[in-house]
Amino acid sequence: MFNLFKKKVTAQEYGHQMWLFCCDSAENFYVTFKPKFQAEGYLKNPTTDRKFMDEAMHLHIWIISCALGIENRNVLDVVNNFAMTFITEQQGKQVSIRDRYALYYQAYSKDMEELQKSKYAWPQGLGKAALQCLVNYKSPSPEFIEMEVQVTLLDTMNVVRKMRADVKIQ
Repeated sequence: MFNLFKKKVTAQEYGHQMWLFCCDSAENFYVTFKPKFQAEGYLKNPTTDRKFMDEAMHLHIWIISCALGIENRNVLDVVNNFAMTFITEQQGKQVSIRDRYALYYQAYSKDMEELQKSKYAWPQGLGKAALQCLVNYKSPSPEFIEMEVQVTLLDTMNVVRKMRADVKIQ
């Protein structure tokens, strides 16, 4: 993705790379989880399949934003410029972007609180919140899907943080 020898990049360059990473990660998530959700009966037709694909993209935009944080506002502005066309197309079709992201932040915050209270905690709130938006999850699903989604999302977030630590933005 990045030139390994190039340790200094502009916010524009880094934001563009984060957008490409976001698209690739969302696609990988879709390809990985689509067969599992189909087997569980969540994706039954092209409409639910398309909604799942769109929500995977929204979820990964949120992951990039959450992982980079406000201190990387100049990079987030670039990512958001790329994402705006996609987000604008989705408005009115589903839950508002603000409501969706509020749900993710609330679940993520609760998970982090649980982890701070007990080293043996295995929170799954973000995974459940993501499932709610991804496949209209309302009833219990096999717990392994919640855990797998949670681990995948947190791994992606950690990759973003590691990539950010490896470069200096000019």
